[in-house]
Amino acid sequence: MALSGFRKFVFCIGLVLLAAGCMREQPVYNVVDHPITVTGKKVTLATVQKAIMKVGLEREWIFTPVSPGHLKGALNQRGSSANIDVKFSTKAYSISYVSSANLLATGEGTIHRNYNKWIKILERDIDLELAKLNM
Repeated sequence: MALSGFRKFVFCIGLVLLAAGCMREQPVYNVVDHPITVTGKKVTLATVQKAIMKVGLEREWIFTPVSPGHLKGALNQRGSSANIDVKFSTKAYSISYVSSANLLATGEGTIHRNYNKWIKILERDIDLELAKLNM
C-alpha cells in the first residue's frame, strides 16, 4: 500500500521527533537568577540556604557552604556523579554545572538528559520549599 505525499511527510516528521526524543545528550541546563517570590515575610540568606540544603538532602544532594550565598553541591546516582554551584541572595538563586562523571558531558556544553532532570527537579523542589514561607 503506497502512502500519499502528505502521509509520507507526517511519517518522516514523526520519525524525526521520535529520534530526537530518544537522544541521551542535551544542552546543559543551568538555572540563572531564578526569582525568589516570598511575600509578607523577611527572607534572609540563612533562610534560603536552609531551604536549599533541606531540599538537597531529600534528593540526596550533598551541599557544602562555601561562603554566604554560595553552596557547592554533589550528587552520586547509580555510578554517575554531578557537581554544581548554587549561588543565591534573598531575591534570586542560580544553579550552575561544574563537573560530572559518567554523564556524557562534552566540551560543547551537552550532557546526559538525567543531569538536566536532576537540576529541574531540584529547582522545582527549592521553589516549593520557599513557597512554604508564604504560608
